[in-house]
Amino acid sequence: MQHARAARRSVLLALILLSACAASEPSRDTAAAAGSSGIIGNFLAGRFAFSEGDSLPAANDMLQALAERPDDPELTQQAFVATLDAGRPEAVTLARRLPDSQVAQLVLADVDIKAGHWQAAEQRLHDM
Repeated sequence: MQHARAARRSVLLALILLSACAASEPSRDTAAAAGSSGIIGNFLAGRFAFSEGDSLPAANDMLQALAERPDDPELTQQAFVATLDAGRPEAVTLARRLPDSQVAQLVLADVDIKAGHWQAAEQRLHDM
C-alpha cells in the first residue's frame, strides 16, 4: 500500500514537472539553436532532393545552406554539383571557387571556349 502511494507521488511529480516545462517559454539559447539548424536543414533537404532526382530544389536548398556558410569547401562542392545538374548559372561562380575540382575546371574551360578565349581554355585543359 505504501509503495503504491510513493509510486503515485513520483508519477504525479513527474507529470507536474513535465507540464511546467511545456508551459514555459523557450529560452534564448533554445531559439538560437533552432535558428542555427537552418543550414543543416537546407543541406539535408538538398541532399534528399538530389537523391530523388529533383535537381532544381536540390540546387535551391544547397545555395541557401551555402549562403549561411560561404567558406565551407564541402558545402561549396555539393552546391556546385547540384547547380551544375540543375543547369543553374551559379555553377560557373561556384566552379571558380573550386580550383582542385576537375569538373569545375571543365566547366570553366567550356565558359572560356564559348567566350572565344581559346588560349585560356587550352591552358586550363593543359593544367588538368
